Amino acid sequence: MPVPAFGAEQTFDDNMAIVMRKAATNVRVEVVPGAGHWLMKESPAATAGPADRFLAAPQ
Repeated sequence: MPVPAFGAEQTFDDNMAIVMRKAATNVRVEVVPGAGHWLMKESPAATAGPADRFLAAPQ
């Protein structure tokens, strides 16, 4: 099952992606550029892009 892993540039590093991939095998990582911890509040439009792409992708 695909698992989305959206993170903020300032807080989501390579280690976070490694941890996510240990929990699931089909992780789709996207980092929102310029965002901090509250990426939906700080960059709603930039966060919507990864969410839209994930939901539109064939499962």
